[in-house]
Amino acid sequence: MDQTHFQKYLAAFNARDYETLHRDFFAPDVQLVTLGHVLKGQAGIRKFYSFFHQYVRETIHLIGFYPTTDGFFAHVGMKLEAFAPLTQEKLSAAGVGNIPPIPEGAVFENEMFIHYQIAGGKFKLIRCATYVPPEA
Repeated sequence: MDQTHFQKYLAAFNARDYETLHRDFFAPDVQLVTLGHVLKGQAGIRKFYSFFHQYVRETIHLIGFYPTTDGFFAHVGMKLEAFAPLTQEKLSAAGVGNIPPIPEGAVFENEMFIHYQIAGGKFKLIRCATYVPPEA
């Protein structure tokens, strides 16, 4: 996968086009490791994001693209905008209780480093790490 194709993935993700994501980018047995959770398979990823995006608008843009022998690393900027309160009770009920609550109206911006492993032209394993800048 090259940078141009990855930009198509980001466009589909930002548009919440789950059908395109699953058809064109995710292997059936894909795993996404993020925020202390492992989302297993297309169904696990769809379940999480269908829940999460009911409360939060998540937008990702590419900062850097670094090919590897089995995929690539992406350095991305992420913006979260909460348009509804995402409470601890709702998070726990969805099985992601270690994610902190997000109050309505909150806006968070951060950077992430994501390693995408590819098999058969699709994402097989996605591992995310959040960058926390040092305090000034």
